[in-house]
Amino acid sequence: MFCGKSIDKSRPDTNLVCSCCKENLPYTKNDGCFPSYDLDSIAYTISPLEYHRGVDEAVRGLKFKRKRSYAPVFAAFMCDYLRHVPEVCCVDMVIPVPLGKQRLQERGFNQSGLIGASIAAALGLPFSADILLRIRETKRQSGLNKQERMHNVMGAFAATEALENMTILLVDDVYTTGSTAIACARALKAVGAGKIILATAAIAGQHYERDGAEEDLLSFRRL
Repeated sequence: MFCGKSIDKSRPDTNLVCSCCKENLPYTKNDGCFPSYDLDSIAYTISPLEYHRGVDEAVRGLKFKRKRSYAPVFAAFMCDYLRHVPEVCCVDMVIPVPLGKQRLQERGFNQSGLIGASIAAALGLPFSADILLRIRETKRQSGLNKQERMHNVMGAFAATEALENMTILLVDDVYTTGSTAIACARALKAVGAGKIILATAAIAGQHYERDGAEEDLLSFRRL
């Protein structure tokens, strides 16, 4: 999956990953936990992998080459980190970041939905891909700067039912600037959601290399 070498069949959920990759993947530090720049929307983010050294290619393989079997593999890595998060036992619903209708038709599936469904099954949590909708088609976020990304997804999402004080695990494939996730979280908050934790398979470099991350970790995990 990450390097194309022979697979390791010791674990069914990661059987597309060779033993060498398992040892040398770019795992994130701080238990994969990162602060949100908008704490009113997202409490914090859990991401097990850095978005480079083969992880980026694997994510693109899932999204653009229809490698659907990669989704439960990413979910397994994410679950290994999520199991160490105390709030996970209090999650009321796992909700994926949705695709627009046009992109869903083109791709045939929502990669975040596949990952989210696998996480929910592994952790025994409720899952719904119908509560959060993308109500406006948007440009692809890749190639846009942070301000353009924020404007691109502003008002693009809506929730279909009340989530009064529910703790939500919001799932996406990659955290780059956080613009999409925060727009989704705001839509969930608008219908009453309580704490929202974001889980992504990978996180872009400017976040995992951030100075003072360990101090931030101590503070936002107490929220």
